Amino acid sequence: MPPVSASIALLLSLLALIAGARPAQATSTLVTLHDVVFSDGGTASGTFSLNILGFLDPQRNIATTAGSVLGATTYTSSGSENNSAPPADFVVFFSPGFKDGVQFQFLHPLGTVAMDPIVLGGVSCEFASFSCQSAPHRDVISGFAESEVVISLPQIPEPGTLFVFLTGLLGMAMVQRLHHG
Repeated sequence: MPPVSASIALLLSLLALIAGARPAQATSTLVTLHDVVFSDGGTASGTFSLNILGFLDPQRNIATTAGSVLGATTYTSSGSENNSAPPADFVVFFSPGFKDGVQFQFLHPLGTVAMDPIVLGGVSCEFASFSCQSAPHRDVISGFAESEVVISLPQIPEPGTLFVFLTGLLGMAMVQRLHHG
């Protein structure tokens, strides 16, 4: 068999492998708040997520209910956020216009344990004045976060990609057979 045919078969095989390769999909951590109660009787619930590097993703939906000190607020992707450098053990979300904010300090870095208690004692709170130490604010008196790792699996190759891959394998088999036969 001429060397040109072998080169073409090898090139087809390499192209098939490259076409069939898919980049690894990102992994994120979904954090869900449970049983969060404030000192004024209000509550907090919802979810937020961390990207593969441990920073906050824009997808979040934290809702607090009204209590005797502060009213209800929803913290979504239209507000701002902050978290410490990964591995983060706290998050702060601000409402649009920075009118209100909510801060949660966790016992462990986020995503490192499945059930992570919220640290109490004035470091976790909802506030209307940029701080848990300034009035008006309400402290978290109970609650925890549940972390779940979300893995996006690579997609199954399209039939055309599989055809090119199998054609390349067939070409390699033919070259091998002609070379030895």
